[in-house]
Amino acid sequence: MKFCISFYDGIACSVILLFEAYEILFQLNDVDDIEKEMPGLLAATVEWFKIYKMPDGKPPNEFAFNAKPKNRDFALEIIKTLNDQWKDLMSRDNAPDGLAR
Repeated sequence: MKFCISFYDGIACSVILLFEAYEILFQLNDVDDIEKEMPGLLAATVEWFKIYKMPDGKPPNEFAFNAKPKNRDFALEIIKTLNDQWKDLMSRDNAPDGLAR
Protein backbone atom coordinates (compact mmCIF):
# COMPACT_ATOMS: atom_id res chain seq x y z
CA MET A 1 0.00 0.00 0.00
CA LYS A 2 1.37 3.39 -0.96
CA PHE A 3 -0.95 5.61 1.10
CA CYS A 4 -4.53 6.13 2.19
CA ILE A 5 -7.05 8.89 1.70
CA SER A 6 -9.98 9.13 4.11
CA PHE A 7 -13.43 10.55 3.45
CA TYR A 8 -16.00 10.70 6.22
CA ASP A 9 -19.65 10.25 5.31
CA GLY A 10 -21.67 10.54 8.49
CA ILE A 11 -20.37 7.70 10.63
CA ALA A 12 -18.76 5.88 7.71
CA CYS A 13 -15.17 6.27 6.67
CA SER A 14 -13.94 5.35 3.22
CA VAL A 15 -10.26 4.68 2.78
CA ILE A 16 -8.83 4.57 -0.72
CA LEU A 17 -5.78 2.37 -1.00
CA LEU A 18 -3.43 2.93 -3.89
CA PHE A 19 -1.09 0.13 -4.84
CA GLU A 20 2.11 0.55 -6.78
CA ALA A 21 0.81 -0.96 -9.99
CA TYR A 22 1.24 2.23 -12.01
CA GLU A 23 4.46 4.20 -12.43
CA ILE A 24 2.81 7.49 -11.35
CA LEU A 25 2.16 6.06 -7.90
CA PHE A 26 5.88 6.09 -7.12
CA GLN A 27 5.61 9.89 -7.18
CA LEU A 28 2.70 9.95 -4.74
CA ASN A 29 3.56 9.73 -1.06
CA ASP A 30 0.61 11.52 0.50
CA VAL A 31 -2.60 13.33 -0.38
CA ASP A 32 -0.85 16.62 -1.27
CA ASP A 33 1.13 14.86 -3.99
CA ILE A 34 -2.07 13.81 -5.76
CA GLU A 35 -3.14 17.37 -6.53
CA LYS A 36 0.38 18.23 -7.65
CA GLU A 37 0.81 15.22 -9.95
CA MET A 38 -2.82 14.63 -10.95
CA PRO A 39 -4.69 17.97 -10.80
CA GLY A 40 -8.43 17.60 -10.36
CA LEU A 41 -8.42 13.94 -9.31
CA LEU A 42 -9.21 14.66 -5.66
CA ALA A 43 -12.09 16.99 -6.55
CA ALA A 44 -13.49 14.39 -8.97
CA THR A 45 -13.17 11.66 -6.35
CA VAL A 46 -14.96 13.73 -3.71
CA GLU A 47 -17.69 14.51 -6.25
CA TRP A 48 -18.12 10.80 -7.02
CA PHE A 49 -18.41 9.96 -3.31
CA LYS A 50 -20.97 12.76 -3.02
CA ILE A 51 -23.28 11.62 -5.83
CA TYR A 52 -22.80 7.88 -6.31
CA LYS A 53 -25.93 6.93 -4.31
CA MET A 54 -28.18 9.45 -6.01
CA PRO A 55 -29.33 7.15 -8.86
CA ASP A 56 -30.96 5.00 -6.15
CA GLY A 57 -33.00 8.02 -5.02
CA LYS A 58 -30.80 8.82 -2.04
CA PRO A 59 -29.65 12.36 -1.25
CA PRO A 60 -26.08 13.43 -1.92
CA ASN A 61 -23.57 12.46 0.75
CA GLU A 62 -22.22 15.15 3.04
CA PHE A 63 -18.69 15.20 4.40
CA ALA A 64 -16.82 16.32 7.47
CA PHE A 65 -13.61 18.33 7.21
CA ASN A 66 -15.10 20.57 4.48
CA ALA A 67 -14.93 17.58 2.10
CA LYS A 68 -11.14 17.72 2.14
CA PRO A 69 -9.43 14.30 1.99
CA LYS A 70 -7.29 13.62 5.04
CA ASN A 71 -3.68 12.54 4.78
CA ARG A 72 -1.91 9.21 5.18
CA ASP A 73 -1.15 9.61 8.89
CA PHE A 74 -4.79 10.39 9.64
CA ALA A 75 -6.00 7.34 7.72
CA LEU A 76 -3.43 5.03 9.29
CA GLU A 77 -4.37 6.23 12.77
CA ILE A 78 -8.03 5.41 12.09
CA ILE A 79 -7.09 1.96 10.81
CA LYS A 80 -4.89 1.32 13.85
CA THR A 81 -7.55 2.50 16.30
CA LEU A 82 -10.27 0.37 14.71
CA ASN A 83 -7.97 -2.65 14.55
CA ASP A 84 -7.08 -2.24 18.23
CA GLN A 85 -10.79 -2.00 19.12
CA TRP A 86 -11.57 -5.10 17.05
CA LYS A 87 -8.72 -7.10 18.69
CA ASP A 88 -9.95 -6.02 22.12
CA LEU A 89 -13.49 -7.06 21.27
CA MET A 90 -12.42 -10.43 19.88
CA SER A 91 -10.20 -11.19 22.88
CA ARG A 92 -13.06 -10.96 25.37
CA ASP A 93 -14.49 -14.17 26.81
CA ASN A 94 -18.05 -13.01 26.19
CA ALA A 95 -19.11 -11.08 23.13
CA PRO A 96 -21.47 -8.11 23.65
CA ASP A 97 -25.14 -8.90 23.15
CA GLY A 98 -26.06 -9.37 19.52
CA LEU A 99 -22.48 -9.76 18.30
CA ALA A 100 -21.56 -13.04 16.67
CA ARG A 101 -17.94 -14.11 16.31
